[in-house]
Amino acid sequence: MTRTRNWCALGAAVLILGCSPAAGPDPVLAGNRGIARIILEDVLGKGKIAENERLYAENFKAHGLTQSVGRDEDREATRGWRTAFPDLKITIEQLIADGLNINVTLMFSMADYEAVARAYLTGLERCAEPSKVASVASFFVSRVDTKVDKALDAMGSPEAAAARGTAAVANAQLAYQAYLEIFEGTEFAGLRAAGARVQRCLWASTSAKDPAYRDVKYAEALIGPDTVDTMPRETIAAMLDHGALARTLDADFAGAAAAIATIEALGISMEQVTDELIDEGVRAFSASFDELIGTIEATRRALATA
Repeated sequence: MTRTRNWCALGAAVLILGCSPAAGPDPVLAGNRGIARIILEDVLGKGKIAENERLYAENFKAHGLTQSVGRDEDREATRGWRTAFPDLKITIEQLIADGLNINVTLMFSMADYEAVARAYLTGLERCAEPSKVASVASFFVSRVDTKVDKALDAMGSPEAAAARGTAAVANAQLAYQAYLEIFEGTEFAGLRAAGARVQRCLWASTSAKDPAYRDVKYAEALIGPDTVDTMPRETIAAMLDHGALARTLDADFAGAAAAIATIEALGISMEQVTDELIDEGVRAFSASFDELIGTIEATRRALATA
């Protein structure tokens, strides 16, 4: 029974990672994707059994057809997976090689983006039918400005004030520059000839959080080929009303690099910024997952006593 339940859990995690909501970003689904990635890559793929303790509440129960099992049984089942399949690797590369459509989410840094893009290429090279695979790399935008601007405001200098609101767009534009180098160059040429599709950049967190900024700031600055922008409804309405439509994404890579260099010169480490954002994002996704489970549990109890 436990083995069957874990196969079901694995299938659910893959489905969550492979889904892409047509109606725009969904915080609950985004949280589920984050949890699914931990289950697939860290717990099952890397054998980090301790993650079970963080993901599951002490009174966690998985209800099967004939019995229910808790966190201890789940931990032992996971150990069993690792013992039975010591070479098991559930990674982006493997999922793509298996022909699954994947949304790789919660990226903030150039290093993470390039690693994800190349994992996609390696997976396609191992895939029996690469032309049938679709994937996006979700790169988060406005949260970068929120964190960098806070550090700049604390400096209080004219130079710091002038750099406000420049980090996020520049960071995303440089990620797109890496996209062009990878997918428009020789690395992808053979796969393209075989009918494979590029892994498009998906811009997430594109609403302007700071009221001092133009409400379409991030939408206007990230317009370019082979990209997706998951704008909230308010930003979509603003773009339809007064947004400027022009190819902006690849207009000034030198300016984007200079903007990041200026921020670094002021003493702000973009590596530290993006590392912190990933940690904060995982915690937020976990909180969304906990909220979802709490809602389900409350509903279950209400129905049980009805």
